[in-house]
Amino acid sequence: MTQLSLVVPAYNEERRLPQSLRDIASFFKIKAGMPASDLEILVVIEKSSDSTLESARNETRGLAPFKVIDNVVHRGKGFAVRSGMLKAEGAIVLFMDADLSTPLAEVYKFISYLNEHPETDVLIGSRADARSQIEKKQSWFRQTLGRGFNGFVQTFGIRGIKDT
Repeated sequence: MTQLSLVVPAYNEERRLPQSLRDIASFFKIKAGMPASDLEILVVIEKSSDSTLESARNETRGLAPFKVIDNVVHRGKGFAVRSGMLKAEGAIVLFMDADLSTPLAEVYKFISYLNEHPETDVLIGSRADARSQIEKKQSWFRQTLGRGFNGFVQTFGIRGIKDT
């Protein structure tokens, strides 16, 4: 049985994605020592205006744990994450952005926590948490947009979620 599924949503990531996929492959092969049968990496491509899909297929060709999913349409990151989550077969399912803004080593923290707390169904990593250790800060513009959207969600949606 697949132990871990990693969902990587991507949209217009032609330039960044190949290196990210190489980094993911290297991390799980060298650092985690995880057999390919225990792992699946679902690269979910939203319809992009660049060659993200072809880039993902070329980079993962022949690599067993990788599966490229073509969403055919562009419905946003949430849709891409959902698509990957629904297709995932792992006992633990995580998602990471294609830019790997969260270091891959953080995967261990999530797995460890979930194994120690089997009653936990969902675990969220958040830049907004006071304990976050942010190494690469977002631009002022990006932070402002994020805070604005979060304010909207807090007002009209789900209260108490710090990072959306």
